[in-house]
Amino acid sequence: MRILIADDHDLLRETLSMFLASEGSIDTALASTLDAALDLIHSEEKFDLIMLDYNMPGMA
Repeated sequence: MRILIADDHDLLRETLSMFLASEGSIDTALASTLDAALDLIHSEEKFDLIMLDYNMPGMA
């Protein structure tokens, strides 16, 4: 499973990624800004799940 984690809080983003990686077959991509998340979403990468902080700077 491929998961995108988009959050501007480093500790939360990294901790969640490490927890999910410990589950075995989960691969994560990380984004610290809305622009970085959108770049990943529009790239050739495919995600099964996107976890997005809706209070991140840049969200309307």
